[in-house]
Amino acid sequence: MEEDNPYASMMDASGRVPVFVFPGEAEFVVGTSAKDDPHPNRKCFTLYNPFDYPISYRILCTAAHNYTVPDNEGTLRERCQKDIVIRCKQRLQVGQIDKLRFETRRLGERELLGCKDIRLRTVLEASSSTTSNEFQSLPNDRSKRKEPTVHIDPKDPSNQPQSPSPQNQLFCILTGIVCACALLVPTIGDTNSGSSLIPSWVHLTLQQKLVAAYILGIVTILVLRPQL
Repeated sequence: MEEDNPYASMMDASGRVPVFVFPGEAEFVVGTSAKDDPHPNRKCFTLYNPFDYPISYRILCTAAHNYTVPDNEGTLRERCQKDIVIRCKQRLQVGQIDKLRFETRRLGERELLGCKDIRLRTVLEASSSTTSNEFQSLPNDRSKRKEPTVHIDPKDPSNQPQSPSPQNQLFCILTGIVCACALLVPTIGDTNSGSSLIPSWVHLTLQQKLVAAYILGIVTILVLRPQL
């Protein structure tokens, strides 16, 4: 059976696969000034689909009346990623902890493929509040996403941007190209890999492709960060 399903090694006892979403937790900081963060009530999550097939996703919440999301349901093509913005609609009590649940399914199927819970914390001081664990559908809010801006003092030497050396940047770019090529080669165990023109000794396992995707994400951040 494992030969028929290349993702069998990733499945848990219930037959589900991991949900790749980053970050794994988010904090809403009460009392943040507009100068420090003009949109403190918004958090962005990135959902990844490293598989060779499209998936559908749905986002649930234990306190749906406190949050909105532009697309709480949608689809994601194979080997693609999508940014999803969660917005806190009201001022919450410090110490409150809510949960998001990301559910994924194969496109067109009802059977649950995987799910992951993410904590949403309201922080300023150490306190606690009771939250409900009953998941509800999130309301749909089509508000446009705005990226937060950072204000720095140009006279402060510590705030001067540090440009990476050309050698390091070239190494990151070459590493990214190698990882991108690794994601394009056929997967061992795929039904279509036998008809590929690429030699079989070049084919990679799913685990190797996941490592390549992870490294590609890191080097992409390292290359683009000085330009942000």
